[in-house]
Amino acid sequence: MKVRISDEAKNWLMKKSSKLTIASVYIQNCCVPLDEIAIHYKEPDYPNNFYKFQIDQLDIFIEKSLRFKNDELTITLSGFGPFQSLNIGGISRF
Repeated sequence: MKVRISDEAKNWLMKKSSKLTIASVYIQNCCVPLDEIAIHYKEPDYPNNFYKFQIDQLDIFIEKSLRFKNDELTITLSGFGPFQSLNIGGISRF
């Protein structure tokens, strides 16, 4: 798997934390269950369930059950000012 992170996202993340966890979250609602992505700025509770990538001073943990188009994950920054957040691209839903 290849992990790409934009310089803008990397700089923003390094101010927040040196660890990033990307995991799936299953949400059961009344009609259609959803499988979404959760981002945590800490090491996962069960690191054996995650792949670990080191990019510069960042430790990025990606849940092993997640699948990505072309086996590539892209992390970018979206929003502006205090409303900035990370965007995870390349998730394969099916």
